[in-house]
Amino acid sequence: MRMIDALRDAEQHWFAKLEEDTLYLHTRALITAFDAYMQRALHLDISSRIPPRVLPVSTMPPGDFDFLVDREYKLIAELLKPGNRKRDEARARTRSLLAMEALVADEVEISEKDINRIEKAVRDGSALQAVFPRKASATC
Repeated sequence: MRMIDALRDAEQHWFAKLEEDTLYLHTRALITAFDAYMQRALHLDISSRIPPRVLPVSTMPPGDFDFLVDREYKLIAELLKPGNRKRDEARARTRSLLAMEALVADEVEISEKDINRIEKAVRDGSALQAVFPRKASATC
């Protein structure tokens, strides 16, 4: 739930870019968590209240979370290469990756200082784990 909230905040306050399969993955995870809560607390399953056809559907089903994050990081690095003139898109995608840290941190706030730090690290060729150290916690 924190992840979806952080992604919404990033989109509301900044320009963020999130791929369809990544959004699907997070939306589906939220519904799964809500279903588990309903079963535990109310002894109801979500499919008894919402028809399955309205649950998230995507023409691009998600892959592995680590694969999605790695792919996004590589794309950011590619967008920041000299001559590409895609800095704004790279920064938007960076905001989305920062918002994903909501899985492991209660109050995630995305600042320009964070974006600048990450942009510099990516340009310097830093590894994903060095730039996003909380990512390892998010996949456990």
